[in-house]
Amino acid sequence: MTANDLAGLLRAHTPTPGTHQTFWPGLQLLRITEPMARKSVVYDPCVCFVARGMKRVHLGDQLYQYDPMHYLVVSLSLPVEAEIVRATPAEPLLALVLGVDVAEVGQLLLEMEEVDAEVGRRAQPGIYTSPIHAELAEAIARLVAVSIDRTRARVLGPGVMREVLFHLLRG
Repeated sequence: MTANDLAGLLRAHTPTPGTHQTFWPGLQLLRITEPMARKSVVYDPCVCFVARGMKRVHLGDQLYQYDPMHYLVVSLSLPVEAEIVRATPAEPLLALVLGVDVAEVGQLLLEMEEVDAEVGRRAQPGIYTSPIHAELAEAIARLVAVSIDRTRARVLGPGVMREVLFHLLRG
């Protein structure tokens, strides 16, 4: 699945501008139709994906930009300034925010013995961007697809979420 496929899925499930809740806890879909100036916010642990448009997050003098080719990871609660760089009614920002349970990540790391040592050696700061890869993009799209139906989210969501976390840790 490509960024265009994810954008189509998000466009279909965000009929109006704003934040849209899903049946998967912690997964929010966004459609924003105009740029937003820098604004102070607190990001809790999450992963943010943009399927169309661009966002920037500022932490002190550090700039983190994410777009269809890059995602943002926030591993602890951080006060940041966020801005939406590209968004119009014709080409809205289409994005998702996925809350992450740090304990679930820790449990998965324990199960991923061969990766555990490598992840520890290349520990990232509390916030960073990373290039998205095909397996992660496909898992994210599947999570969005199952999250729009209550039964599918409850039955299939845990497995798909685990797959998303797996690809995040391997990525």
